[in-house]
Amino acid sequence: MNKLYLLVFVAIAFFMQGCSQLQRPKEIALSGQVVVPKIYNISANAKLVVSLRDDRLQDVSSRLIATKTYPWSDNLQVHFFVPSHLKLSDLSIHVSVIDQGKRLLLNDSSISANKFGLSEVKLIATEAAKQSLLLAPSQWQLVRVDGKPNLSLVTLNLDGERSLTGHSNCNRYSAQYSLEQHDFTIAKLINSKRFCPQMKQEINYLKALKRVSNLRINNRDQLVLADDNNKPILIFRHK
Repeated sequence: MNKLYLLVFVAIAFFMQGCSQLQRPKEIALSGQVVVPKIYNISANAKLVVSLRDDRLQDVSSRLIATKTYPWSDNLQVHFFVPSHLKLSDLSIHVSVIDQGKRLLLNDSSISANKFGLSEVKLIATEAAKQSLLLAPSQWQLVRVDGKPNLSLVTLNLDGERSLTGHSNCNRYSAQYSLEQHDFTIAKLINSKRFCPQMKQEINYLKALKRVSNLRINNRDQLVLADDNNKPILIFRHK
């Protein structure tokens, strides 16, 4: 009888040990380089937020498993512990940067938990980031005019205080501007009067500048000045 009790006890012990191993959380690790567009300056106070989600669930609010927040760094090292019954194929990682209370950058698609070996995480700008850039001092160089490549040296500098300056291939110019969301208005445009052989390009640029009524940052992080119908007139790249 004692042997029977002993066998039952041993069986229960093995069963309990097996259950504990099944229930033991498994570790998920993600490491890599965080790549951000160069035109967005991340402050020293920014935070890197990494979320782990269960993509099986239909309710978006219920998908979040865990979130970790780190001081901003372009070197990502994250460890999560998840219930053992979850499959890696059911999970995804979401990375974003929060700076001055705004979610400025995030990965353009969720990172599958099956791809945790990737070497870099590319982030794209949110609308809040683009708007913040427009309100800060910035320098741009013209690349296209009315859909055609620009071959002359034309620049546009926004000071963040409603004044703009630039070089229009031959002369310097300046103006006042107003910006409300994407509505962009230029006033008091003046330029120096030096004569140059290629004045036509400069005249065309200044005329085009007066037609502008909309300003935005596109998905290629270019500055786009457009007309009332949102048709691009002038496209600049960040200097």
